[in-house]
Amino acid sequence: MSTRNICDFKENKCFVQRRVGNNHYNGCCGPVSCKYLIDGHCTTQNISCKFFYCPEAKKKNKLLHIKDIDLLKVFSLRQKIIIRLDVTSNREQILKDLSSYSFLLAIAKIIFRNYRIMK
Repeated sequence: MSTRNICDFKENKCFVQRRVGNNHYNGCCGPVSCKYLIDGHCTTQNISCKFFYCPEAKKKNKLLHIKDIDLLKVFSLRQKIIIRLDVTSNREQILKDLSSYSFLLAIAKIIFRNYRIMK
């Protein structure tokens, strides 16, 4: 799976960014670049990123889902939701969110981190 180039990155642009002709690099199709992507390599071990793809990539490829990984099947629904949403975080932040006693607090922290990055 690690050798698949699902987003068809070429010169740090995915196939959607090249087709649309926008100036965004190294990240999703939106205006945000991933702060953990340095010199074309991921500097964090974020499992959430492994499940995050734009709608165009989802149409084009067969993708990995949480239900496809045996280890993640033992996670609670609350933990699976956190994994799906915690895309802009590093590994340590995700582990803190997963072990949080309050689901609402974890979700609030995720939303705040996403908002800060989108600014």
